[in-house]
Amino acid sequence: MPDPRIKLKDIFKESNMLLLTKSLFFQNTNRIEGSHVDPMIRTGERRFFGYVYMFTQRKRYVPYAFENGIPPIRYDIESDGGSSDDSPIPGKTYGIRLTDLSNRLSTRPDVRGSLLTRICFYQIPSGRPRSNLAFLMDIRELGGNVRLKPTIEDSYGDEIFDVLVTYPVSKSRIVGVIKTSLRSNGSLDSQKLKLYVNPNYTEGMEGAMAVAASFNGESEWEMVDVDA
Repeated sequence: MPDPRIKLKDIFKESNMLLLTKSLFFQNTNRIEGSHVDPMIRTGERRFFGYVYMFTQRKRYVPYAFENGIPPIRYDIESDGGSSDDSPIPGKTYGIRLTDLSNRLSTRPDVRGSLLTRICFYQIPSGRPRSNLAFLMDIRELGGNVRLKPTIEDSYGDEIFDVLVTYPVSKSRIVGVIKTSLRSNGSLDSQKLKLYVNPNYTEGMEGAMAVAASFNGESEWEMVDVDA
């Protein structure tokens, strides 16, 4: 029988890549049509609904995330304490700590036990990404808590902020993984990003094309033709 698992080499094929070509949008996903920040009346805090980046250093983790989704930090249930690492101890019971933070109406976001994500790819003011790989996650439905500090402004005077995701992000909500684009001289091309599509994203490649179109503004999505 064929192996159904997603392979790393298949993810990073050019035939599985879409180009994001409008830095106006990938530098602040809050500008993308349909994205919005809603106030939480009870607390005065805010919640962001849109697309976010979660940076990673582990390229080999990408197929696993595409197949299983990305959970917040897992905790040792039995000891009611420390978070797990990449090598859980056999026999121990692990799970996600369910508190108010796991609710979409979470009132007191905390980095601990949450997924720290961003709406800006090339960080301000350094102009460099946190890593050359980042998962692009679609949280338009459930959203995430705006991390109030620190906040900065981009060159247009718009606010840039981090977003805390306090629930497991399913594989169908991971659009793909973004990789920085390089110019011919090896320097970073800040006007283009490469999006390698997750086949398990909602509606697969067709759904990812719609996301790329929204990132590219009025332009059509762009796909590399390897036979051209």
